Amino acid sequence: MLQTAEYLLLGLGLSAVIMALFIGSYLIRYRNLQQDLTMIERLQEDEHETTDFEKAKRAE
Repeated sequence: MLQTAEYLLLGLGLSAVIMALFIGSYLIRYRNLQQDLTMIERLQEDEHETTDFEKAKRAE
């Protein structure tokens, strides 16, 4: 009878490592997207503040 338990465990371990890498990659991507979203919101706020400042300056 063939002894394949070692190969089974090796395959399961390798699968677990690959899945962990995928999950880690997705978590890093999610964090980066959240940072990008925060930066976009800040830029939009700055743009609105600049526009308001320019309007107030023109009104003078």
